[in-house]
Amino acid sequence: MPRKARNPKLLTAYHIMVQGLNKEKIFDNDKDKMKYLYILKEKLDEYKVKLISYCIMNNHAHLLIYNEDFYGISKLMHKVNAIFSMYYNLKNNRVGFVFRDRFLSQEIYSYDQLIVCIQYIHNNPVKAKIVKTPDKYAFSSYIDLKYEKSKFIDIDLIRFLFDKKCFVDIWKFNNCNDFKLIEPNIYDRELFYSEIVNKINPKRVMDDDATIKRFLICCKEKYFVPNNEIAEALNVNKSTITRWIKKFGLEKLGE
Repeated sequence: MPRKARNPKLLTAYHIMVQGLNKEKIFDNDKDKMKYLYILKEKLDEYKVKLISYCIMNNHAHLLIYNEDFYGISKLMHKVNAIFSMYYNLKNNRVGFVFRDRFLSQEIYSYDQLIVCIQYIHNNPVKAKIVKTPDKYAFSSYIDLKYEKSKFIDIDLIRFLFDKKCFVDIWKFNNCNDFKLIEPNIYDRELFYSEIVNKINPKRVMDDDATIKRFLICCKEKYFVPNNEIAEALNVNKSTITRWIKKFGLEKLGE
């Protein structure tokens, strides 16, 4: 079945996950979860990033965010995590890292993927057996998104992204016993750089079409790297990566 064309509205949507160091609990209580959300809210406007969906668990957080480019998101997450780390260390009289690595990200390509991602985010506390249904968990955007009222998510953006049918599709899994949650493929930037980027010569990668194709397949199939990150690694424009992917017929990789 051919892949659906990517909707231009979704060109800048990313699923972000942050996790505590060694998967340790970093959101110890409700106050910590709210603190992280309010730090995030303060910085969303500063970096012109919009929040579509979220879930704050005990040792990690999921965010679905929208921005004109990935670098604004990168700056946002660095700042939010740095401020929360200072708060957490001061509160617990400790020093050192709070979050594992940098953050993990997955680029969103279609409405279907967007809906699955929102379902996945909201279903985290159900999967962890904290609550039986997503609406019973206080620190996710489930209720906010369903009733289009929130302090944190951007309601105008939600209305822009979803038509009525697509919006209803988000809640279908509540009444579907055989719904199978799809685990998204997460891009680990630190792993990609340590295993690939820091060990290659970008000029040699671009020596011939066969080498470029092998490199792109590796990036997409093994590391789920977004196009802008591949472009940065090879020091070329993102449009060049898009052109190569089309040239070699690799559009379906990394979905």
